Amino acid sequence: MSASQVSQRYAKGWLSAAKDPSAKGGQSLDSVAGDTNALLGMIANSPEFHAFLNSPLISQPDQSKVMDKIASQAKLGDTTTSMIRLLITNRRLPALEGIVKAAKAMIDAASGVTSAQVTSATPLDEKKIADIRTVLSKKLGEDVAIETKIDPTIIGGMVVRIGSTMIDDSVKTKLDRMARRLQGQAA
Repeated sequence: MSASQVSQRYAKGWLSAAKDPSAKGGQSLDSVAGDTNALLGMIANSPEFHAFLNSPLISQPDQSKVMDKIASQAKLGDTTTSMIRLLITNRRLPALEGIVKAAKAMIDAASGVTSAQVTSATPLDEKKIADIRTVLSKKLGEDVAIETKIDPTIIGGMVVRIGSTMIDDSVKTKLDRMARRLQGQAA
């Protein structure tokens, strides 16, 4: 089974458990959506946390202790905490990032929100993100959730991905195109 399939299955199970009113410590989808944002923020902003999730050297008891402490400090819901414990038990903790992204995409799709990934060379401030969200919302005619990513190799500008559509307005791409044109003229 591919990593994407694993992520989709666990995400569906997590969201199903959150929707089940009879589940112990049930959690609303809004609460799970908040948990997805919190977890994605932790993964994106902490290389140490990302390395911890992917380390095969950390024992299951140690993973449990650390993740229980993180869940408590981040005030993650019971359903989310149970899902993380299941991942630890099944030795699937490295899949957490993919599962959280899949769950976020499912929640966004159910609420009529389109996800967009914006990659820039440097961090974008909140005003710039809000401006991008406004422009994309007007173009698409629906709400847009922005996920930012930093990639210094694009030099400047940005790359926007919405589903399978990519708008590449990076300086690197423009320089590559110019180099190809110049090589074509020199030949």
